[in-house]
Amino acid sequence: MAFIVLALHPPYPVVAVVCVFAGFGNGVLDAAWNAWIAKMESTNELMGFLHGFYGLGATVSPLVATTMINKGHLQWYYFYYVMIAAVVLELLLCTTAFWKSTGHQFTTFTPPSSSNSTQGRLRESLSKRTTWIIALLGLLYLGAEVALGGWLVVYLMSLRSATPFAAGMSLVGFWLGITIGTVVLGFVTSHIGERRAVLLYLLLAISLELVFWLIPNFISSAVTVAFVGFFLGPVFPTAIVVATQLLPRHLHVVAIGLISTLGSAGAAVLPFAVGAIADKRGVEVLPPFVLGLLGCIVLSWLALPRKGNLGN
Repeated sequence: MAFIVLALHPPYPVVAVVCVFAGFGNGVLDAAWNAWIAKMESTNELMGFLHGFYGLGATVSPLVATTMINKGHLQWYYFYYVMIAAVVLELLLCTTAFWKSTGHQFTTFTPPSSSNSTQGRLRESLSKRTTWIIALLGLLYLGAEVALGGWLVVYLMSLRSATPFAAGMSLVGFWLGITIGTVVLGFVTSHIGERRAVLLYLLLAISLELVFWLIPNFISSAVTVAFVGFFLGPVFPTAIVVATQLLPRHLHVVAIGLISTLGSAGAAVLPFAVGAIADKRGVEVLPPFVLGLLGCIVLSWLALPRKGNLGN
């Protein structure tokens, strides 16, 4: 419904309000897909595919919208007709795939608890240290990802003398790196273990971000930022997997919803913080800002309890 309203080219205040409903719907779907896949076999690999297709969408959608506007000479709101078609297709596929799945089936396979009500499960989720740690990690991770992706073009044009086209292709490379890394490294994670894998990925991303910052060369920056995306890609999907390992099964949907919500907040607030700081100190604050976020993500990851200490 939100995309239908946007396709009708409403006034800007209406656009702002309707986008809230679009974001709400996407957030609910995001939590549901993550919770559903997290209960399967080969979780890391499947979660990698789920989030890899998210990265693919983030790569392809701007290219489609840009082509429609610049090459097709269409107005911006025509892109939402594409979104309407995609949502209708998703609705049909999900309805067909989950037609026999019912609430009774969910409660049958979900262990009973003393907090069967939605409010009880929410309260119980909020009482778990694991929920808060991974929610903080999600906030920092998505904030770093969107801040780097959102300000990369401006940074490269201002400090690496890149042309708009070259800077735009570097941004595509960053999102492609996230997509490929999320899918490929999901298989690596299963072999070396989630804790060691994520720590390794984060340390490699920090090292590459340092190279991106300290070597004032466009080609070096374009290559290293793509590899930063490659190693960052699997971090959040793996964190969701670990959350389902540490938390009781009846809390998975609620807890993952909370984690996704705080992650979305980070994606909204932290890039804005970069802009506010850059307005006073210049866009060169981007790499140290992202490095600080990555360092905090490492600390959050190390603070997680072990699997034998479920949710404490």
